Amino acid sequence: MREIFKQLFGNERIKSTLGESIERGTASHAYIIEGPKGSGKHTLATLAAAALSCENRSDAGFALPCGVCPVCGRILKGISADVITVSKEDKASIGIGKIRSIREDLYVTPNDSDNKVYVIEEADLMTPQAQNGLLISLEEPPAFVTFFLLTENSEALLETVKSRSVTLRMELFSPEKIKEFLVGHSSSAISGPGYNERLIRAVDLSNGSPGEAKRIFLERENNENDVVENSRSLAAHLISGKTSDALESVAPFLSGGIETSRKMLTAVSSYVAAMIRYKKAPATVNSNLLTSEEKETLRSVSLKRMISVFDMTVEALELVSSNVTPKTAVYDLIFKCRK
Repeated sequence: MREIFKQLFGNERIKSTLGESIERGTASHAYIIEGPKGSGKHTLATLAAAALSCENRSDAGFALPCGVCPVCGRILKGISADVITVSKEDKASIGIGKIRSIREDLYVTPNDSDNKVYVIEEADLMTPQAQNGLLISLEEPPAFVTFFLLTENSEALLETVKSRSVTLRMELFSPEKIKEFLVGHSSSAISGPGYNERLIRAVDLSNGSPGEAKRIFLERENNENDVVENSRSLAAHLISGKTSDALESVAPFLSGGIETSRKMLTAVSSYVAAMIRYKKAPATVNSNLLTSEEKETLRSVSLKRMISVFDMTVEALELVSSNVTPKTAVYDLIFKCRK
């Protein structure tokens, strides 16, 4: 049986439907790829872009993409001029100017392949004006153009954009499958100190996302920083409403800039989500993830409050991502969570 998108973990349904349409030459001109951070959206878009231009895409004797022909090889290495990535960069959103640039470039033929691909990152952050501007390109693109709109929330896209695209939703995985993924991607550290502890924590904090699990695991493995580990205390203080303790535990992060604050809030949201799962069904979360003190705290905290803290943490993360000063967003979160 032909290997399709072999670098993408799981997602067999997407591999089958999208792979077969590329093989037959019936792929859509626009796809929305929806999934949380680390779910494989970028990987899928890159593999699909390579498959669309792969010289061996119609030959079942090769994987799809083959990875050996010059064209898809360049795409997989990220050095093809025919794959154009559009992002908000350091802005809060993707404005109409970015979309106008696409429209100006749209009919320029590909440089060295059969197709030209536009990958729009965080597509849900396109302004309404930008989304409406994109509609012109989505309605009647050249035959050689394909769009991939990556998003964590397709509901933020206009109905007119969604109706002109095929939506692909990335698969989220069970803890067992996440563990299988991590073990398969961490052979160099298989005998390293604390391996099992790192593995357990990465699995439990991944929320079913393999890329997020790998990020957490490698961050701990390489001791790049203590954000993930130290964020657990902040999560516990937010849950219990201990304002002074929360302010003390957050202080070291705020001098690290926006990216450090985003990592911190992402880790906090993961810990709170794990606590919510533990509150609902303790057997679904590894018992070693939470300390005995944290488990005791959860007994006196309502599920409603925990969900509220999670929602407020996600809101703070969105504010930081929208260029709100980290100190303002984080302090606002802490005081909203006080009892």
